[in-house]
Amino acid sequence: MWRDYFPQGRIVGLDLAPKRLDLGPRVSIRQGAQADPTVIAAVIAEEGPFDIIIDDGSHRPDDVLASWRLLGQALVPGGIYVVEDVQTAFMTAFGGSVDLSAPNHLAALRDLAIDLGAGRPVEPALQRIERHHNLIVLVAADGPAPDLMQAPDALRAAAGGQGALWQGGGGTGAPIVALPVDRLSSDAALTQALEGRADGEALVFACPEDTDLLRRLFVQIDHHEIAAITPGSPVLAAAARVLSLVIVPGGVMVVQGPNDFPSIRAYYLGSRRAVLAQRWVQTVLLDPDTQPSQAQLLGLLDRALLYARPGSSGPIQRRLAEIGSDDAGGLQLQILAAGRGGDWGPVATVALACAARSTEAVMSDGYRLVAAWAWARAGSWSDLATYLGNDATPEELTLILTARAHATPTPGDGPEAEALTGMVRAARRDLREARKPQPA
Repeated sequence: MWRDYFPQGRIVGLDLAPKRLDLGPRVSIRQGAQADPTVIAAVIAEEGPFDIIIDDGSHRPDDVLASWRLLGQALVPGGIYVVEDVQTAFMTAFGGSVDLSAPNHLAALRDLAIDLGAGRPVEPALQRIERHHNLIVLVAADGPAPDLMQAPDALRAAAGGQGALWQGGGGTGAPIVALPVDRLSSDAALTQALEGRADGEALVFACPEDTDLLRRLFVQIDHHEIAAITPGSPVLAAAARVLSLVIVPGGVMVVQGPNDFPSIRAYYLGSRRAVLAQRWVQTVLLDPDTQPSQAQLLGLLDRALLYARPGSSGPIQRRLAEIGSDDAGGLQLQILAAGRGGDWGPVATVALACAARSTEAVMSDGYRLVAAWAWARAGSWSDLATYLGNDATPEELTLILTARAHATPTPGDGPEAEALTGMVRAARRDLREARKPQPA
C-alpha cells in the first residue's frame, strides 16, 4: 500500500515475523521487534534518516513508547512521525488502561505535547504535535511553520484579551480565530467558545498556565473509545465538539467539528461517520479511473463489503466481475456480497471457475457444492437442474433442500422443480438402501 501511495519513495518495513515478499526495488522488509534497541539502531544506521515514520505495529503502549524514543531522533528536519490506533492505550488486552498507568504512550505523548505548548524544551526538538481521533502526529522541528505560528501578533492580541481573525487553516481557507487564554481555562468556557463555529474552523490560544483542561482534552479526543470500555466515565462536553488539537511552542489550536467517530470496540454501521466513509469508499472503488492493483482492490472491496449496508452490494459485485476476480479470494468476496443482499448467481459462476482450475478432487468437489448452493439460494432452479443432471450427490441435494426451504419467494412447481424433487427422492432412496444392514 505505502509503495503505491508514495510512487517515488523508498519504503522500509519492519515486521516481527519473517516476510518473503518481492515488492520491487523500492521496498525492503526487515525482521525484528519494534522495541529492540539493537534492531532499531541497525535500521537507522542502514536506512535512515526518514521523512515519514508510521507506527502500525504491535499497538502495545510499552512498544509504541519505546519505538518513539528510539526512532524519534531519526526524522529529517520537518519529518513526520505517526502513531496509529492510539485507542489501545485504554485497552487492558494490549497492556493499556483507562487511567493510563505507565508505561503508556498516550500519557507520555500528552505530557510531551504539554511541555511543547508551555515552551519548555523537548527531545527530539519538535515543531508541533497533532491529536486526532485514534491518531497522534509529531512533526520534527525546522520544517514549515504551521499557520498559527505565522501570525504572532494575533496570538499576542488574543493573550491580551482582544479577539483576532485571519484566514488560514492549512490552506483550507477556514477562518482561524485567536481568543483570550481564559477561554481555555474550563470545559464550560471552551464549549461556549465553540458554540456557533463552523466545522473546520479553528480557535487559537496561547498555552494556559493551568494545563489540566488541555491534558484531559488531549486524551478525550477518543471519548467514544473510553465510553465503550468504561460506560459512564466522565467526559468533557467540549470533547464532542473538537475534531483535533494542534500544539506548538507557546500555542494551542482547537479545530471545531463533530467528534462522533464510532468506537472500534462498538462500531455502529448507522453512525454518520460510518455512512459517509462507506459512501466514499464505494465511490472510489466504482470509479473506472481507479486503477489499483488487483490485490489492493480486493482488499478495499473486502473492507467495503464488511461494512456495507444490506442491499448495497450490487455495484461492488459488478466491480468484482470487471476485474475478473474468479479465484478463492474473489469467491469469498462474492459470497460476502451476496449475503449483504446481492446476487447469488455470480457466486455460482466464480465457484465453477475455481472448480475447473482446482487440481485437488476434494477442493473441486467443495467448489461444486458452493455452486449448487448458490444457484439454490438464487432460485435459479433451471440452471441448477441443468448443471446437476443425474449426478447430484447427497450433500448437494441436502444443500438444495435447505436453500429451497428458505427461498423467498418459494420456488414454484414447474418442470425444473419437479425434476429436482425427483432427484432428491431418488438420492434419498439410494442412501437408505446403502445404509441397510447387509445379510451376513
